[in-house]
Amino acid sequence: MDNIINEIFIIAGFGGAGGFILGISNDSTNTIILPGGKKIELGFIGDVAVGATAALAFFSFAGSIINIDIAYINNTSEMLKLCSISVIAGFAGITLLENLSIKLLNKVEKKVSEVDEKIHNFEIASNAKNFIIEGEFCVNNKQYSEAINFYNYALNIDPNNKVALYKKGFALKRVGNFKEALTCADKAIDIDPEYGPALYNRACYKTILGYDIDEILVDLKKAISRSNTYRIWAQKDDDFKKIENDPKFRELIHNHITK
Repeated sequence: MDNIINEIFIIAGFGGAGGFILGISNDSTNTIILPGGKKIELGFIGDVAVGATAALAFFSFAGSIINIDIAYINNTSEMLKLCSISVIAGFAGITLLENLSIKLLNKVEKKVSEVDEKIHNFEIASNAKNFIIEGEFCVNNKQYSEAINFYNYALNIDPNNKVALYKKGFALKRVGNFKEALTCADKAIDIDPEYGPALYNRACYKTILGYDIDEILVDLKKAISRSNTYRIWAQKDDDFKKIENDPKFRELIHNHITK
């Protein structure tokens, strides 16, 4: 029993010495945070504690492998073996702790960064949405120029907001700016190639601007494949007056199109 106690003290002592040596060479600091956020600097005591703990932990798991005979612990060779391994274990314990601390810190920083990014994106989306709502209010009151300004505010916050782009195009068309309306629809579709409202409106703008019927029908057919509502709208939409008698157009809008 006495030999076991002696062994524990020797392992802890020389493990602490190993930790202390590495701590000095690395100029390391050790800080603990108490409940309430108060910090206490442990200095070299922390290195000693980590080294001692690491050495004891090492011998708990690997003592049988290194084959130290406790019965002959007073033997010089056995004592040297025990002391040497304890110092190395303490030395390694500090290194391991530093590596683990760095990895843990990196993980924490990554998580914090992810949370910050989500909050930032949420704030952007919320602010842009508020301007879009204001723009819709203006459109409902036929204040199209004011609506365009609000959609521009939204796009300054979130340039890739497909809804703001689609609605800005809608307002631009109402003030006779068909080319820029088409540009807005193009941008919205670049962001989301399956965005039905922008596809339908692009077909409208292309018709007004005199695009080839086949190019118009590519967008219209894709919009209808997203929702049959667009087929019904196209049957009554004055934007398609130029092509209303075209056989290809009539065939498309009078036949149910599925995906």
